[in-house]
Amino acid sequence: MKHLLRGKTLHIATFLSMLLMFTIFGRRPVSAQSADVGALFGSVTDKSGAVVPGASVIVTNTATGSRKNMTSNAQGFYSVESVPSGDYKVAITKQGFGAVDVNNIHIDPGQRREVSVALTVGTATETVNVEANSLQVKTETSEVSSAIGAEEIKTLLVNGRNFQSLATLVPGVNNTNGNTQYSGGGLLSSTTISIGGTGVDNTTYLVDGVYNMNTGNYVNINITPSMDAISEFSVLKSNYSSRYGTSSSGVVMVNTKSGTSTYHGAAWDYLRNDALDASNYYSNGVKTALHQNTYGFSEQRHACGWPYIVASRTAVAGRSGKS
Repeated sequence: MKHLLRGKTLHIATFLSMLLMFTIFGRRPVSAQSADVGALFGSVTDKSGAVVPGASVIVTNTATGSRKNMTSNAQGFYSVESVPSGDYKVAITKQGFGAVDVNNIHIDPGQRREVSVALTVGTATETVNVEANSLQVKTETSEVSSAIGAEEIKTLLVNGRNFQSLATLVPGVNNTNGNTQYSGGGLLSSTTISIGGTGVDNTTYLVDGVYNMNTGNYVNINITPSMDAISEFSVLKSNYSSRYGTSSSGVVMVNTKSGTSTYHGAAWDYLRNDALDASNYYSNGVKTALHQNTYGFSEQRHACGWPYIVASRTAVAGRSGKS
C-alpha cells in the first residue's frame, strides 16, 4: 500500500513539475539570457560587394508566424539575437534593389547562423527566392556539436523511449548503461551519457534553456521529457560558449515542442510483443512473455503560448505506469 501511494505521489509530482515548467517557459518569447536560443546574422551587399546600409531585414518563424524586424547598419551588417530553434525565412528589401527571400533556414538549439545576401538592382516588386543550404560547414564559431532533429526522433526505433539513446548517434558519445536499461520520460532519470570519455556527472542537461540537473549528485536529470514532447536536441562536445558554464565535459540541450499557427496533434502506440519475436536459440522454443504498449496522444495549440501537452501511458505484462 505504501509503495502504491508513493508511486502515485511521484506521478502527481512529475505532472505538476512539468506543467509548471511548460507554463512558465512554454510561451517561448525568450530572453537573451536563455541558453538554448541562437542568432541569425549576416551582411547585406550589392553584386559588386559594396555594403548596403539601411536595408530592411525581416526574420519570420515559419511555424508560428512570429517576426523580428531589423535594419542593416552602416557597415551593411545585421544581427537578430534570441532566436529559438526552428525553421525561418529571412526577407531583405532596400529601395532601388530587388527583394531577396531566403527560405528554409533551420536553427539548432543555441546555434548562431550566418545568412549574408547580395542584392541586385531592380524594383521592390522583383523578389529572388533562395533556398538555404541545409548541409553547411559551421564557420561562425569553433564549437564542436551535433544536433538530433525532429525526423530522427520521430522515425528511429528507441528501446525504452528515452532521448538519451539517440545521443549515441553523435561521434564521441557513449552510453554507459546500455539501451535496454532506459526508461521513458518522468522524474529523476539517471544520466548515462559519456562525452569524450568523461564521467556522466560531467555533462550538463538543459530543457528549453533551463538547468535540469539534480544539484545534490549531478548524475540525475530532474525532468526527462517524453520523446514525443521533444522537437530536437543538441549535444555540445567542446569549444562551446562560456554562457553554458558549470560543465567540464559536454552540454545536452533539449528543446520541447511549442505551439504553431495551426492546431494539430497525434496519437500513437509503440508495441512490443513476444508474438512478433523469434525464440532464443538456447530456449528450446520457449519465449519470455513480453506485452508492452506505450501509447498516448499529443496536441499542439496555437502560437499564443500554450504549451505542448502530452499524455502517455505504458502497459507492460499486465501492469501499467506513466511513461
